Amino acid sequence: MKKTLLLSAILICLAFISKSQYSLFINFEDTTTLKFVKIDTANHNNIWQIGKPLKTVFAAAHSAPNAIATDTILPYPVNNHSSFIITIKSHDWFFGSPSSLYFYHQYNTDAAKDGGYIDVSYDGGAKWQNIIFDTILTSCPMYPYVDSLPSFNNLYTATDTMAGGIPAFSGNSNGWIETEITWLFCLGVKSWPPDSAMYRFNFVSDSAQSNKDGWMIDDIYFTSGVCGGIGQHYSHAYNQTRVFPNPATDKISVIFSENQLSTIKILNIQGQLIKTIKASGNTTIDISSLAKGIYFLEIMTDNGVEVKKVIKE
Repeated sequence: MKKTLLLSAILICLAFISKSQYSLFINFEDTTTLKFVKIDTANHNNIWQIGKPLKTVFAAAHSAPNAIATDTILPYPVNNHSSFIITIKSHDWFFGSPSSLYFYHQYNTDAAKDGGYIDVSYDGGAKWQNIIFDTILTSCPMYPYVDSLPSFNNLYTATDTMAGGIPAFSGNSNGWIETEITWLFCLGVKSWPPDSAMYRFNFVSDSAQSNKDGWMIDDIYFTSGVCGGIGQHYSHAYNQTRVFPNPATDKISVIFSENQLSTIKILNIQGQLIKTIKASGNTTIDISSLAKGIYFLEIMTDNGVEVKKVIKE
């Protein structure tokens, strides 16, 4: 039964692959993408601002000049709860599963007291849940394997809490860090996909004044579109391939956990194919001719498919 259902999901995936390449990159300089960012202006105490940061710790954006920050000049105030929402209405976000969110950020808060967290809604904002407890993935009884997703890189855990016991980023990031969240959405379910996915970035402070900078975020990237990634979750090789250095300027090395044949595709941020490489075991790829920016490696082996993000500097 499980094999039949899995095959059905793969067939659905293949049926949508021609249009399931979703890409949204928000760097806060390109004004055409700012329409996806909604700051809660109904809350007159909302301190999220888009602009050039001029703070004590937050002195510059990740990609100059702009970022979104809890005020671009002043420290965050006491007793504050501010948020902004990014809404995705394209079905390609779901049908291109696995789907990933990447962003760069810094935080500078009173540890275990003030901080920032992300919650998600799939019903237009009627119900929200902290992103680390995203249960929509386990709503499919034929997919018990998806319990391990979303997969996280540099995200807070259930025990990383702030005031009120909320899992959140809190304390000091000590500079820019990159966080990645990846989902394997469940295809083929009745009433699936939902109308939208809403991602809300919240910042909360308590009653003690800290005179700290808060939370700053830049270069937010949503991507979905390598349908073959369904196979990667059933592969023992999932997430075991290493790519370094990253960021890179001239060359990158792809190192496998075991010697194997592979096909490596380099895709740009729009999902367009740039180059295909056939490799036998570990390999080095020359990227010196590529323009600066974000790229993805779609790495296909007998064990499945992995997708790795690479930054060309």
